[in-house]
Parts: sequence; C-alpha cells; structure tokens
Amino acid sequence: MNHKYKIFKEVALKKSFTSAAKTLNLSQSAVSKSIKSLEESLNVTLFYRNGNKIELSPKAEKLLKYVFDFEDIDFKIKNEIVEKKQKDIQCLKLGASTTIANYIIPIVYKDLLGFGNIQSVELISGNSSLIETKLTEHELDFGVVENIGKNTQLHYIPFVEDEIVLCCNQTNRIKDEIDINELINLPIISREYGSGTQKVTIKALNKVGVKNLNIISVFDNTEGIKNILKRTNDFAFLSVHAIADEVLNNELKIIEVKNLEIKRMFNFIVRQGFQLNFIDSVIERIKESYKNKR
Repeated sequence: MNHKYKIFKEVALKKSFTSAAKTLNLSQSAVSKSIKSLEESLNVTLFYRNGNKIELSPKAEKLLKYVFDFEDIDFKIKNEIVEKKQKDIQCLKLGASTTIANYIIPIVYKDLLGFGNIQSVELISGNSSLIETKLTEHELDFGVVENIGKNTQLHYIPFVEDEIVLCCNQTNRIKDEIDINELINLPIISREYGSGTQKVTIKALNKVGVKNLNIISVFDNTEGIKNILKRTNDFAFLSVHAIADEVLNNELKIIEVKNLEIKRMFNFIVRQGFQLNFIDSVIERIKESYKNKR
C-alpha cells in the first residue's frame, strides 16, 4: 500500500498528527506534508483542523473504508494466493472483553502456545465495543466478546454460554432463593455503565419489571467487586465463570432469584469475509481446550 495511505490511516484512526507520527516513527512535519500532498493529489480536504483537534471529512471517512478494503485484499493475496504457511504466524494478536480475558483465556492460554508456530500471545482486553473497533482497524487477528454487536463488518461465531447470577458472601444469612421483588432492597455493587455484564443484567431485570436497584457502588472490574463481597454483606450480579473458584472455595455463594434468568453467549468475532484456515484452527483449539478443562 502506498506510504501516503498508511500515514493517512494512522492520522484518521488516532485523530492526531502527533500520535500518528509517534506510531510511525516519523516527524510531525513529515506526517503533515504527506497528508497535504495526498489532499492535493486527490483534490479533497481530508481533515478539518480546529486547534490541536482534527476531525475526518466525509471524503476521509470514505477513503478510510477503501484503505481497510485494500488491506483485506492485500492480506488475502499474501495468505491465499501466495500460500503463506501457518508456520509463519508466531504472535497471535487476540482481543477479549474483560470477563473473558480474566476468566476464560487464562484457562486455554497454555494450549495456545506452541499451537502451529505460535510463540507468543498478545492479549488486549476491554469492553466489547473496544475489541470490535480494534478488530475492524486490523489491530487484532480475532476477538472474543460477550455479546453480538451491530457491526456488519464482523462475523460472530458462538463459543460458550454464560450466566449472570446474584452472588454474595458465603456467610450472608439471606435465603438461598428470593422473590424478584426482594431485589430492590439489597445493597448492590454494579459493574460500570456500558460493560457487557451491566447491559445484559439491566435488560433482563427490565424485562421482569425491575427498573431500579439499590446500587451503592459502581466498579469497573470484577475482581474489585469480588473482594468487596468477601468482606461485606453486599451483593452483585456477576458471571458464573468469574466466581467459579470463589464458590468452590466457599467464599461466595449464588442466590437464586425466582423467575429471573440472565444468560448470554460468548462469541468469537472475525472480520467479515476475512476468516483464514489458521484462524479457524485457533478458534477450534480454544473451544476444545476450554471444553476439556471446565
């Protein structure tokens, strides 16, 4: 791909000439000159400049899509037409939403190393939207997320079912099963707004008529919530995968809520029309490894 388009892509994704220059190991003036030259050759304005901030013009947004399309084609040529072998892939770039990164990937990690010629795994974790964005921007080989999004550039492959459950300290004297209307009086620690766990929980609660909970704190990580539950009489809705060890060790327990079931599917995501045999084999490896170790 033409060097000018590579520079354009970095500026467009980072919305910063300075950040793009650092990533590309170029001077800021070199990046600015390249963008100016590209704008002149295409006879369009690509970026609107407002002080230190820049925004993409409609033409730039369209050009960025074409750059991604070209990279897809270029990758396929190298991997399918030229028949690049699986042994050439040494570092697996994987993205996973937080719950999966913390409680699923560590279980299968050992079986990924040494598979094919994988010598290292580069894992990026975050919410599902972040992983989807990084995948479409070609920063990842594939991802594993907690929900199915609306990005038509991505293809979702079912992995394993998850269930969100109400849990608390093992010593809490609450009944093992409660009515749905008893929820509103419990002190709840919630995951942050926008997390996959929070979204699916709120949706399920709204469906059964529970509009408001007694949320006393909000945390952006499950480990922090679990540590609080072990030391208090508070409650939280967490993934069964996240609390499996604590339940087994009699530190936390699950409270059944009548007429409430919160289930979701963890999904692999790949770029649409971009799935290679190597990615297929890695996904199957993860499925098999997790199934055998559950």
